[in-house]
Amino acid sequence: MKERGRGQPAMTESQTTQSDRVPREAIQKDALTAFGMGPVPGELVESIRALGITHPLVLIPYEDGFCVVCGHRRLEAAELLGLDTVPAHLVEPMPEADRLMCNLQENRAHRRYTDIEKGRILHRLRSAGIEETALVTEVLPILGEPKTRRRAVDLLSVHVFAESFQRLMHELNIPLRVFVVMTKWGDADRAAAEHLFSQLRPGHNKWRSVLEMVDEIATRDAIAPADVLVHAAILKTLEDASLPSNEKYDAIFSRLHARRYPHLSDLQSRVRKAAERLQLDPKTKLKLPENFEQDLVKIELKFSTEEELTRQVEKLFGACDAEALKELLRTLKDPIA
Repeated sequence: MKERGRGQPAMTESQTTQSDRVPREAIQKDALTAFGMGPVPGELVESIRALGITHPLVLIPYEDGFCVVCGHRRLEAAELLGLDTVPAHLVEPMPEADRLMCNLQENRAHRRYTDIEKGRILHRLRSAGIEETALVTEVLPILGEPKTRRRAVDLLSVHVFAESFQRLMHELNIPLRVFVVMTKWGDADRAAAEHLFSQLRPGHNKWRSVLEMVDEIATRDAIAPADVLVHAAILKTLEDASLPSNEKYDAIFSRLHARRYPHLSDLQSRVRKAAERLQLDPKTKLKLPENFEQDLVKIELKFSTEEELTRQVEKLFGACDAEALKELLRTLKDPIA
């Protein structure tokens, strides 16, 4: 296919265009140009209910009827509302690449795609014959992306994920910077990650924390990421019906952290246990340095009466000579001892 020049419209002025109302049942959907992965927005349905379809669909001839080039969501809304006909621009048949670019340009002003959707769009364009240089210089700006080859390559890698995993990441709006680490994994590794995240469904920051931890462990130990994710303790936690998703996540991340930083996790455990043995008042909080970057301990007192303050201070004085306090301070001052 001849590469499209910069700024060239998807439908040229010489192309025959006819406007008409078309029976909805005569229109076939086209998976190629259906970019959206979510349901038709309720706002669009209500707008069409009130005003009708004010922006015609773009259709090409197909068998005994027509096929959608632009306007998939408007057609879905028409189906939901039971409309018999829809307004449409009828255009001549066009190659796949032109249909894709036509739809992309037509939706440019009012569509925002997730990174998964962007990757799928680029992959379809590449498969239709659009050169990589054109994807970078022409298509990425339409998608609101920087014109860099690295960005195009990373987005194109979306196709390595299973359809179900793509839909999960789209639904949770997981950005490229989070899931890109999995593009270099194997199919079994990605399947294990999908099994984990489909049950936990955390936000993208928690996705990133888990994926970085798993990838670092796998690289250090020269094992597959799936071997980290299918550890018996992790699977047991996932299968525990008594735990809500957030507690499952915390337990799993804690296990991953302990495996990634065994010495640090051991030190943190020793410090926590020593602090518990001090038996301070519940309203007295010790704030300990998480990563042992300093040996400073902060104490927070919460009270609303003199009696509460006195009780907390007395317990603090009582802890001053405790062996647990000495152990805690020794560990903080010399964590590698």
